[in-house]
Amino acid sequence: GWLMLQNPELPNGCEVTSLAMALAAAAYSADKTALFTGYMPSEPFAVLDGVRYGPDPETAYAGDAASARGGWYCFEGPVMEAGNRWLSEQGAGCHMARCTGLSQAALEGFLRRGIPLVVWVTRGYAPPEYADYFYWTLPDGSRYTPYNNLHCVLLAGETEDGYRIADPLEGWQTVDKATFWESFD
Repeated sequence: GWLMLQNPELPNGCEVTSLAMALAAAAYSADKTALFTGYMPSEPFAVLDGVRYGPDPETAYAGDAASARGGWYCFEGPVMEAGNRWLSEQGAGCHMARCTGLSQAALEGFLRRGIPLVVWVTRGYAPPEYADYFYWTLPDGSRYTPYNNLHCVLLAGETEDGYRIADPLEGWQTVDKATFWESFD
């Protein structure tokens, strides 16, 4: 199969590893580390006069996914950009599509057509937690407090018992639909 684990190379690289799995599911072989270093928009943190500055996670990955302590996350914008740039360079003739705000029925429609989805949930499908010990200032000057337990996985299919998840940390999982949906939503 096309399951990939993010460790040891990318301890904070669940997004780019999920992207690499999505590409593999579509029969494209992309190296997760090369995708991060060569395609994923990312920005390091900078400290100036005691203030930590960092990117908007919708625009760039915050930090370094290869760092156990210096990497945070990104949302779909950078994943879309990395995937579409990679596909374009391969002459793939296809592209990734943003599906933010899907209903459960629409999401399941993709799965029934064999189209896996890169999705954001929480680790262990627990309630969202914020990292009140770490924050940064965004380019617009606002303060950003990141999620402490955000996780990105590939939603790969449906079973009688729930959703089939390719988790870059845990491997293959079947997650109860209600449990998944509560975390995803």
